[in-house]
Amino acid sequence: MILERTGWISNVRVFALVGIVLLHVACVISKDEFSTNPSLTWWIGNMYDSMVRCCVPLFVMITGALFLSREIELKSFFRKRFIRILIPFLFWSFIYVSREAFHLSWRKGTNFLTSFWHLDFIAKLFKGEIMFHFWYVYMLIGLLLFIPILNQWIRHSTEKEILYFLSIWLITLIIRYNFIGNRLNESLKLIYFSGYIGYLVLGYYLANAEKYKISSLSSNRLFKKISDNKPLITSKFLTVILILTAFLITIFGTYYVSIRKGVICQDIFYEYLTINVLMAAIGIFLFIKSFNVNNKVFIRIINFLDKYSYGIYLIHVLVLIYLDRFGINAYFTFPLISIPSVTILCVGISVGIIYIVNKLPYIGKYISG
Repeated sequence: MILERTGWISNVRVFALVGIVLLHVACVISKDEFSTNPSLTWWIGNMYDSMVRCCVPLFVMITGALFLSREIELKSFFRKRFIRILIPFLFWSFIYVSREAFHLSWRKGTNFLTSFWHLDFIAKLFKGEIMFHFWYVYMLIGLLLFIPILNQWIRHSTEKEILYFLSIWLITLIIRYNFIGNRLNESLKLIYFSGYIGYLVLGYYLANAEKYKISSLSSNRLFKKISDNKPLITSKFLTVILILTAFLITIFGTYYVSIRKGVICQDIFYEYLTINVLMAAIGIFLFIKSFNVNNKVFIRIINFLDKYSYGIYLIHVLVLIYLDRFGINAYFTFPLISIPSVTILCVGISVGIIYIVNKLPYIGKYISG
């Protein structure tokens, strides 16, 4: 089964993109407003933050769904993927450092080139210190290097072998929780199964549900059919329950461990490689996949955002920085309203900039992302 750029894939990608922007708007509140007696403002920030923690896993699952579902020709794969990823990444990395150099030269009264040289662009690039959200690009490059190998394995594997891999990977997520014990994590070496590679395999598996007849699980008493005569495992009912459960675990789990430690704790339930985030990612992936959207205006908006999604991801933090300079951030009004409002504004400005850059003659389509 070959998955092209289908509607639901675009829907998942745009959801993840908007979710990432929302996360970067809300995380300021969830981090800075915490106290032993959290205010309503913190609870709102925590709620929004918790709701979109699955967005990075969703990006990886889409990658797995697309590139593990078809045969890959090595040379063509690397040429197309790395040109599309590296060139925009290098360009926008240069822009971020140039911005920093400009402000440095303004403060210290030095010229731009001196400041740029002082910041050591190449060193920042290789150390991954350009901008905090660029970690995803480095991670993605690592996954892409492994995809051709994984592609050969998964297309010649049985469902049982894929589920075996996912089962071991699930164990690696469980033992990441600090309260289970770091000693087990250190003693039980499962490094070859750990990390974001599991989301690649999971994305492929869920995207090819029909091929593997996941609905056959309905024969198990745990997955008896419900009133709509569909297997519970593939029903919207189960995905909604899964999503809500994951959100509640993330929201109140973060509150509980933070209260116990006396400081905001973002290294347990907010982590992308945890069971609660995995649950949310599975639920949202399947929920969006199950819908057929026919509204033409909605489809045009989604396709437009989807086309420029990588560029929007690269530039959106820069847009948030300058919006903040004008006081447009999560605090500019009541957070319940300001967080989604700033998110929409940021996405709109970002896509506008990327669209203009894309139209530049000769180089636009290469550097825009």
